[in-house]
Amino acid sequence: MNKVKFLYASSEWRERGNSSEAVTSIPSLLSRAKSIRSACVVGATGFVGQHLVNLLARAGVELTIVTRDVAKAKSSLGKYERRGQTLKYFELPSSKSESADNFKDCFAKKDAVVNLAGAPVAGRRWSETYKEELISSRVGVTQRIVDTIKAIDKEERPKVLVNASAVGYYGVSDNKEFDETSPPGDDFLAYLCRRWESAAQQLDQSFGTRVVILRFGVVIGPGGGVLASMTPIFQMFLGGPVGTGRQWISWIQMTDLISLIISSITREDMYGVYNACSPNPVTMNDFCTSLGNVIARPSWLPVPAFVIRAVFGEGSIIVVDGQKVYPSRTLASGFQFQYPSIYSALKASLNQS
Repeated sequence: MNKVKFLYASSEWRERGNSSEAVTSIPSLLSRAKSIRSACVVGATGFVGQHLVNLLARAGVELTIVTRDVAKAKSSLGKYERRGQTLKYFELPSSKSESADNFKDCFAKKDAVVNLAGAPVAGRRWSETYKEELISSRVGVTQRIVDTIKAIDKEERPKVLVNASAVGYYGVSDNKEFDETSPPGDDFLAYLCRRWESAAQQLDQSFGTRVVILRFGVVIGPGGGVLASMTPIFQMFLGGPVGTGRQWISWIQMTDLISLIISSITREDMYGVYNACSPNPVTMNDFCTSLGNVIARPSWLPVPAFVIRAVFGEGSIIVVDGQKVYPSRTLASGFQFQYPSIYSALKASLNQS
């Protein structure tokens, strides 16, 4: 089997490992979510979105799902309706003028709008056409959300907009350390994140909607993401680091990410940018060694960087390069990580006792 292809394509593992129930099994997190009356989630069918919707639905939150594909969303999220929970769906308008009034209804009087929308960054070759899709699906959608919120009467605007971004904002480096005060990088991902965040930051307190931007690290959790790509390879005794192994991975376990999103919604003192990553970044070598230890498999067969670059071109930056990011402002806010170490995060995500 082609190892490089398998690194990004393992739908069988995603199906077997799909367990968004794990997040809702934590009583304190579920209790905090129950304080939210209503929310709108944009990008709810993605890896993070499905875990978030699962928690909010179980907490009894009045949910509106905004999506490009209503049929797909209903297929992914319909299980909650079968349990008696009601979800409202709205198709993201294709133009600014289309269904403007209905679009405003998605956000009006909501406790929170959580924007997780965006085409996949990893596992694709970044042609110029696909770069435009990455920009449109993040910057364009965020701009539509912000413009719509501005058009709502101030007293009916959502209380908070929680907008995703990424640690790619800082660019890549083998030796620099970054936190929320660091300047942006100069590669395409940094450019994308700058524009993404800039669109969200057009709202401020004067508009009556608080804005929290979370710069996601690599998300580790059951049912998808990096583990869906790498774990099957390790189980076949073919696992190993990608590239030099010295590149940094700034990561976060899914439960901690969902908890940080809930904190962003419920804590009125949170605003601005927070790094959504563990205080303990690791190198690719350490990540693969820990993954191998958790599932009792060796980490011995590296994938050379030139192979990844040949397959994915500029998009190879996602795995071949990295950045060492600390969540200084996140920790200063008092947020506590349940899974601060990579080993504990991997064990929880893979349900290892």
